[in-house]
Amino acid sequence: MLRKCLYLLLIIPAFTQAIECSRLTVSSNPEYPPYLWQTDTQPIQLEGLLVSFIKRFSEVSGLELEIVYAGPWLRTQSQVHNGNVDLITGFHTDDRAEWLDYLYPELIKTDTAVWVNKAKRIEFTELKDLKGYNGLTVLGHSLGQDADEYVEENLTISTLSSVQQALKMLEEQRADYLVYARDPGQAYAMQLNTKDVINLPTPISSELIFLAFSKQSKCNTSAIREKITTTLKQAKQENWSDELLIQAQHLWQQHKSKQ
Repeated sequence: MLRKCLYLLLIIPAFTQAIECSRLTVSSNPEYPPYLWQTDTQPIQLEGLLVSFIKRFSEVSGLELEIVYAGPWLRTQSQVHNGNVDLITGFHTDDRAEWLDYLYPELIKTDTAVWVNKAKRIEFTELKDLKGYNGLTVLGHSLGQDADEYVEENLTISTLSSVQQALKMLEEQRADYLVYARDPGQAYAMQLNTKDVINLPTPISSELIFLAFSKQSKCNTSAIREKITTTLKQAKQENWSDELLIQAQHLWQQHKSKQ
């Protein structure tokens, strides 16, 4: 009888955890097209490359992953930090690594570009070329660990609450440049129909967007991490992100045309 009780004490927690982890929640920046954006509907829905990626990921891995709206970007990070949402996608930074377990390989590779007004072009090959100019960036947007540190220490740059506001300021020549991801920047420039704002061909950096587990998530186990990693390797080998990016760009154009 004692042996049976001990067995039950061991098996019940594992069984309970399996039930609790039958569904994993994922979220990210809901204002980052074509990777992810929120709809104008109630309740808010999410669309974009990451939605398609996670759907395919669930089908291939056998894990039930659901991408959920968790609020604006800073609130989303807080929800993941506290373990209320299991997983998040984003750049790697040392600060985030304190509360996230990053999973490899990456989901997406993206360029961070310098955006300028055609009338005020800047000869750009590296970050130091931006010294002496008045720049803009967007709240919560990371350029990667090394670039973030350089910008903070060496450049004159203001942080705005939205990329739309930053693009409008460039259009009106109220700033010299904007530092922002290329694909999302192009999506918003299309939405705003900014005709005089362009991105320079040389990237500031090529950053990787990762899937990462909250360290507070009850589902953050070695078995689940291993299963996710196996599927991430398959996704990279089969180039899911390139295919899904083209689909997401078309979907964003349709979304824009309805507004």
